[in-house]
Amino acid sequence: MIAIFIIATSLGALFGLQNAVFRRIGQAYLRVTRVFISKKMLMDEVTSEAERVTPLEEEEIADPRTTLKFIGKKVSDDSVFKKFPDMYLLRVESEWPTLTGQRKENLVAFIYKPKPPKEEGAEPSISQQESSTQGQEGVQVTSNKRGER
Repeated sequence: MIAIFIIATSLGALFGLQNAVFRRIGQAYLRVTRVFISKKMLMDEVTSEAERVTPLEEEEIADPRTTLKFIGKKVSDDSVFKKFPDMYLLRVESEWPTLTGQRKENLVAFIYKPKPPKEEGAEPSISQQESSTQGQEGVQVTSNKRGER
């Protein structure tokens, strides 16, 4: 009788530990899945060829059930990035239901999207910046954008 009590006590603890491990694995899987979905939305904006950042976008995903909210805005004047006028803060807020309530996750990125150069007086292209010219003594001089030689 004592042997059965010892086995039941030790197996009960092991089953509780196994249940906790499987529950944490399931939670980690759900979280990682949502993070990858959010990262895809964030990287779509980072790699887009658009001149402007999308200010606000919401998306509902059915499987796995997730609500994504994309927010893109210029960096505030209080930020350390205020010296960069074309710096943007991108944020994706994802929210999904769990057994214990709503779960939220945020991804944040900074992106620099300079304005395209104007047609007249535009900056020269890279091939024009590195043009070679003939020096006075017949020495070939290559100039870069800053005018150093």
